[in-house]
Amino acid sequence: MIYILKYIYSFFIPPGLFITVLIAFNLWLRKRDRHASALLWAVILFIWTFATPLAGNTLAGYLEHRYAPPAAVQGDVIVMLTGGSVNGTPDIGGKGNLNGYTMNRVVAAYKLHKSTNLPILISGGQVFADSGNEGQMAKRNLLAMGVNEASIILDDKSRTTKENAANTTQLLEQRKLHRPVLLTSAFHMARSVENFKRLGIETTPYPTDFLVPQPYSVSVSSLIPASDGLQKSALAAKEYLALLELMVTN
Repeated sequence: MIYILKYIYSFFIPPGLFITVLIAFNLWLRKRDRHASALLWAVILFIWTFATPLAGNTLAGYLEHRYAPPAAVQGDVIVMLTGGSVNGTPDIGGKGNLNGYTMNRVVAAYKLHKSTNLPILISGGQVFADSGNEGQMAKRNLLAMGVNEASIILDDKSRTTKENAANTTQLLEQRKLHRPVLLTSAFHMARSVENFKRLGIETTPYPTDFLVPQPYSVSVSSLIPASDGLQKSALAAKEYLALLELMVTN
């Protein structure tokens, strides 16, 4: 009974609510314009499909499975890319908070630093006026965790993955570092590796912040529209479009 109620609730909160409204409108439209109604059914099916956890996990999972963390890390620096923050919000030791993607990367970078003693190069700046400086926030969190400031290299100017790669390359050359271990969210890794590769930098991918369960099984709930499914579909679509852009501009 609990699960049945959850499925019903799903159609009264976004994105399920949007589908409910469209279906109600289409039932009214069907009596007036059958051709327009048929087209709208196709639109509803499209939205329903990409809002399901099944679609989100499938699209994101393909990106995440392209790379796996190496069994043994060999490199001379950990390059951690940031991925979003919120500006001006209260935090211990300062203002502004990293979003979940970036904080997961920070924690992984900390663990990797503790196990390898490699320095951490943080790459990420302020993308929007209300997003705050991600690199500075990430550094503040690493210092709070106990990482020595001498072990942190900061690029707090980059706003895109392309700028991450370009600015990081300059810092690596300045410090004569040649074997970067690239750390970012698993869904973001393929695009990140490609941007570095185009600048002649071969990286050791170290994906983290996995979103898709392994192994992933299909269930009734995976076919019901949910915000989680839509979010993963949107994240994956952004990455696929960015990879396509790289291919076109090659």
